[in-house]
Amino acid sequence: MNAYWMHVLVMMALQHLWQSAVLVLLVWMVLWLGRRLDAQVRASVWLCAFALSAVLPLAVLLPEGAGPEEWPNP
Repeated sequence: MNAYWMHVLVMMALQHLWQSAVLVLLVWMVLWLGRRLDAQVRASVWLCAFALSAVLPLAVLLPEGAGPEEWPNP
């Protein structure tokens, strides 16, 4: 494994940590504010949060100029 892929893996790990922490805090706040939500809605919120926490670190693999500022205006 060369230095580039080691850097990519470290960046993915760091992104995974902070993004997951933010998502968990956000979900806890939503569930705390919506205490009357039924179990199915709460489970769906947690499922979406866990799916996002698994997918978001892969954004490091996008090309450098993949942000909205680089997109062409219609």
